Amino acid sequence: MWTGRGGLHDVAFVSAEISTSLHGEQGAEYTYTFAEPGEYRYECTPHAPVGMRGVVIVEENGR
Repeated sequence: MWTGRGGLHDVAFVSAEISTSLHGEQGAEYTYTFAEPGEYRYECTPHAPVGMRGVVIVEENGR
């Protein structure tokens, strides 16, 4: 969720074709449902050089 601080932000996944447009307003949200287990690394495109990166780890459902 965007806080409205720090300029424009996005979510761009490095190894998957998933991304958002740039947002600067407070309260912007993005959701995505992953279909396959794995590690999905993402970054904020404008702020990746300063370390605004993360990873979503999706585990297989144990049912």
